[in-house]
Amino acid sequence: MRKSQFQSSKMSHSAPEKKQWWKLFVWGVVCIGGYFLYDGSMYKSAIDTSILDETGENKAVEFVISLGDTPSQVADQLEDQQMISSSRYFLRYITENNLDANLYSGKYELNTAMSLSQIAHILTTKPEFMKILIPEGLTLSEIDARLAQKGVFEEGDFLQCVLKTCNFSDFDFIANFTVLSKREYLEGYFFPATYKVKEEGLTPQIFANKMLQAFESRAQKLDIMEGKNGKSLHEIVVMASIIEKESSSHSGEESNMISGILWNRIEKSIPLGADATIRYALQKDSSALTRSELSEDNEFNTRIYKGLPPHAIANPGEASLKAAVNPSDTEYLFYLHDKSKKIHYAITNNQHEKNKNVFCGGSCE
Repeated sequence: MRKSQFQSSKMSHSAPEKKQWWKLFVWGVVCIGGYFLYDGSMYKSAIDTSILDETGENKAVEFVISLGDTPSQVADQLEDQQMISSSRYFLRYITENNLDANLYSGKYELNTAMSLSQIAHILTTKPEFMKILIPEGLTLSEIDARLAQKGVFEEGDFLQCVLKTCNFSDFDFIANFTVLSKREYLEGYFFPATYKVKEEGLTPQIFANKMLQAFESRAQKLDIMEGKNGKSLHEIVVMASIIEKESSSHSGEESNMISGILWNRIEKSIPLGADATIRYALQKDSSALTRSELSEDNEFNTRIYKGLPPHAIANPGEASLKAAVNPSDTEYLFYLHDKSKKIHYAITNNQHEKNKNVFCGGSCE
């Protein structure tokens, strides 16, 4: 009796436990199925719906993919900028559609009216055009390095084009430099700007031509192509390049005043004394110039040689070109910048030396 009672008791307990297990299993299946149905519905909605539909605000957004960004980083960035509702859905979409290996670096113009799927296809389609920013005040070598850094050309290709191989015979204003094999004199004529160019088929010659065309257009706008105020175009470009490097503001009253002072010194046969020209020759952008460097005998040492150096020391922007032909009417012959980049002027060398002691402890740039 005891054994059968025990067996009966064991059977009576196992049946409910088994039934309970099945209930949990069924509920688990239902929950998982429900989640996938819900997630699938949300996913479908996310890829077809724009943020605009949720917020009601249509705004343009400049979106940047940097070289080396992973799909996950791009997805997170899109979500952070509120361009998509879910980075996870973005990754899922580009993976399912075999787009995850096709993200291209560059700047994209998106807006909140775009759906996730539209954004995904834009970012995985190689742009026909690319934007290339060339800042004011770069030398030809620095432009070459920037183009290489941005992956536009191989390092040295642009410089080789400008200084040796490219044909610029269509540009009359620089014809003498190429004919006389003085291509280094082209420094200063490659206009700094943001260029929108077609990536396919882009060559150093094409890009160099665009920069020269931009210079020509600005020079015509400023009415300096044939020179101005008794100065040739080349003299204006060279002076503008020095103003570009010597001015801390690069525009406005300071640039005009520096222009006035430098032209005054030329008229009075006083060496310009512009350290920026020495830095150009030495290829030394920062740190103090030593006494030996300041006294080094080269044609860009405007502490030794009077007048303008042989050619420009940078490629100036429009503001510096304007300043070169609109010098301030001033009696000043000296200037210096203190450590906070504030400029101080003087008429005499004694006043200038006093400014050095007061504002720079005796030594200034």
